[in-house]
Amino acid sequence: MRGKPYVWTSDNAVHFALGNESHKDISIPKSVLDEYVVMRHAEMTPAVRAKSENRAIEKHSGNFGCEALRKKHKLKTFTKLI
Repeated sequence: MRGKPYVWTSDNAVHFALGNESHKDISIPKSVLDEYVVMRHAEMTPAVRAKSENRAIEKHSGNFGCEALRKKHKLKTFTKLI
């Protein structure tokens, strides 16, 4: 995800550059973030999930991490758009 915050992955972690004045980046092991994501997903109502998915598609379609959402919604994937 590009922008503020900027989010990227490495082999074992997800990194967040918050873009604030303190310039403190945060790294979270992928396994921990995966556990949080599935718990958060379970908490969300279908309406909140749909809104979140639509926002992600609108904001991050140039990101390869958004391909699964585009496929789920039967939209052209980024690789087919280029």
